[in-house]
Amino acid sequence: MDRTSRSAERQVQQRINQRIDQGINKSINKAKDSVICAATDSECLNKAKEAGKKVVFAGSEDSSDVMKCAAADKACLDEAKQSGKKVKIIDDGILRCKATDAGCLRRAQTSGQPVEIID
Repeated sequence: MDRTSRSAERQVQQRINQRIDQGINKSINKAKDSVICAATDSECLNKAKEAGKKVVFAGSEDSSDVMKCAAADKACLDEAKQSGKKVKIIDDGILRCKATDAGCLRRAQTSGQPVEIID
Protein backbone atom coordinates (compact mmCIF):
# COMPACT_ATOMS: atom_id res chain seq x y z
CA MET A 1 0.00 0.00 0.00
CA ASP A 2 2.84 2.39 0.83
CA ARG A 3 4.44 1.85 -2.58
CA THR A 4 1.14 2.46 -4.34
CA SER A 5 0.60 5.70 -2.43
CA ARG A 6 4.06 6.98 -3.32
CA SER A 7 3.50 6.12 -6.97
CA ALA A 8 0.16 7.94 -6.96
CA GLU A 9 1.75 10.97 -5.29
CA ARG A 10 4.51 11.05 -7.92
CA GLN A 11 1.97 10.90 -10.72
CA VAL A 12 -0.07 13.72 -9.19
CA GLN A 13 3.08 15.83 -8.76
CA GLN A 14 4.10 15.15 -12.37
CA ARG A 15 0.69 16.27 -13.60
CA ILE A 16 0.83 19.41 -11.46
CA ASN A 17 4.28 20.18 -12.86
CA GLN A 18 2.99 19.65 -16.41
CA ARG A 19 0.09 22.04 -15.75
CA ILE A 20 2.47 24.62 -14.31
CA ASP A 21 4.76 24.31 -17.35
CA GLN A 22 1.78 24.65 -19.70
CA GLY A 23 0.61 27.74 -17.82
CA ILE A 24 4.05 29.32 -17.98
CA ASN A 25 4.31 28.64 -21.71
CA LYS A 26 0.81 30.03 -22.26
CA SER A 27 1.72 33.17 -20.30
CA ILE A 28 4.90 33.72 -22.25
CA ASN A 29 3.09 33.29 -25.55
CA LYS A 30 0.27 35.58 -24.48
CA ALA A 31 2.69 38.27 -23.32
CA LYS A 32 4.63 38.12 -26.58
CA ASP A 33 1.45 38.45 -28.64
CA SER A 34 -0.35 41.22 -26.74
CA VAL A 35 0.02 44.83 -25.67
CA ILE A 36 -1.78 46.54 -22.75
CA CYS A 37 -3.26 49.89 -23.75
CA ALA A 38 -5.65 52.35 -22.19
CA ALA A 39 -8.84 52.49 -24.24
CA THR A 40 -8.22 56.20 -24.89
CA ASP A 41 -4.54 55.82 -25.91
CA SER A 42 -4.79 55.95 -29.71
CA GLU A 43 -1.00 55.94 -30.14
CA CYS A 44 -0.68 52.66 -28.20
CA LEU A 45 -3.61 51.16 -30.12
CA ASN A 46 -2.06 52.13 -33.47
CA LYS A 47 1.38 50.75 -32.53
CA ALA A 48 -0.18 47.45 -31.46
CA LYS A 49 -2.16 47.23 -34.68
CA GLU A 50 0.94 47.97 -36.77
CA ALA A 51 2.90 45.29 -34.91
CA GLY A 52 0.05 42.79 -35.37
CA LYS A 53 -0.35 42.36 -31.62
CA LYS A 54 -3.55 41.71 -29.69
CA VAL A 55 -4.67 44.66 -27.57
CA VAL A 56 -5.61 44.04 -23.96
CA PHE A 57 -7.28 47.05 -22.40
CA ALA A 58 -5.89 48.18 -19.06
CA GLY A 59 -8.35 47.29 -16.34
CA SER A 60 -10.01 44.51 -18.33
CA GLU A 61 -10.16 40.97 -16.94
CA ASP A 62 -7.34 39.88 -19.29
CA SER A 63 -5.10 42.73 -18.23
CA SER A 64 -2.10 42.09 -16.01
CA ASP A 65 -3.29 44.88 -13.70
CA VAL A 66 -6.36 42.86 -12.65
CA MET A 67 -6.26 39.90 -10.27
CA LYS A 68 -9.09 37.40 -9.97
CA CYS A 69 -9.67 36.47 -6.34
CA ALA A 70 -12.26 34.46 -4.48
CA ALA A 71 -14.06 36.63 -1.94
CA ALA A 72 -12.76 34.41 0.86
CA ASP A 73 -9.14 34.33 -0.39
CA LYS A 74 -7.60 36.92 1.93
CA ALA A 75 -4.06 36.20 0.73
CA CYS A 76 -5.04 36.93 -2.88
CA LEU A 77 -6.87 40.12 -1.88
CA ASP A 78 -3.88 41.28 0.21
CA GLU A 79 -1.48 40.55 -2.65
CA ALA A 80 -3.63 42.56 -5.06
CA LYS A 81 -3.73 45.47 -2.62
CA GLN A 82 0.03 45.38 -2.05
CA SER A 83 0.78 45.26 -5.77
CA GLY A 84 -1.73 48.02 -6.56
CA LYS A 85 -3.85 45.81 -8.80
CA LYS A 86 -7.58 45.89 -9.31
CA VAL A 87 -9.56 42.88 -8.06
CA LYS A 88 -12.28 40.93 -9.82
CA ILE A 89 -14.17 38.87 -7.24
CA ILE A 90 -14.90 35.35 -8.38
CA ASP A 91 -16.44 32.86 -6.01
CA ASP A 92 -17.20 29.52 -7.61
CA GLY A 93 -15.02 27.28 -5.46
CA ILE A 94 -12.12 27.35 -7.94
CA LEU A 95 -8.87 29.03 -6.94
CA ARG A 96 -7.35 30.94 -9.85
CA CYS A 97 -3.58 31.12 -9.79
CA LYS A 98 -0.87 32.31 -12.09
CA ALA A 99 1.43 29.46 -13.02
CA THR A 100 4.31 31.39 -11.46
CA ASP A 101 2.46 32.11 -8.18
CA ALA A 102 3.83 29.41 -5.90
CA GLY A 103 1.99 30.83 -2.87
CA CYS A 104 -1.39 30.56 -4.56
CA LEU A 105 -0.64 27.04 -5.81
CA ARG A 106 0.38 26.02 -2.29
CA ARG A 107 -2.85 27.49 -0.84
CA ALA A 108 -4.85 25.48 -3.37
CA GLN A 109 -2.95 22.31 -2.58
CA THR A 110 -3.35 22.84 1.17
CA SER A 111 -7.06 23.63 0.95
CA GLY A 112 -7.78 20.91 -1.61
CA GLN A 113 -9.48 23.42 -3.91
CA PRO A 114 -9.40 22.93 -7.67
CA VAL A 115 -7.05 25.32 -9.48
CA GLU A 116 -7.45 27.22 -12.73
CA ILE A 117 -4.23 28.61 -14.21
CA ILE A 118 -5.07 32.15 -15.32
CA ASP A 119 -2.08 33.39 -17.27
